[in-house]
Amino acid sequence: MTKGPLIGQGLTAEIYAWGDGQVLKLFHRAYLREYRKHRPATQEQIGAWIPLQAAARTTEGISAREKQWLVVDLVQRWTEQSK
Repeated sequence: MTKGPLIGQGLTAEIYAWGDGQVLKLFHRAYLREYRKHRPATQEQIGAWIPLQAAARTTEGISAREKQWLVVDLVQRWTEQSK
């Protein structure tokens, strides 16, 4: 898959379309470095944290399109983990 168009961006990351009904959230390196400085974490721990952040974002004043992408991504992650 290739990175699609930019859907949204904020202080911590940029969100791109990724395939059919998925998103790619790329955290800014400075944000991850700062996060790890305050709370050391493995890649697996950060991966587990991302769905929580996406869920929190859906309650913020984001565009309907970005919210749709986040919800689809959350459902897919949940479905994969439930197998």
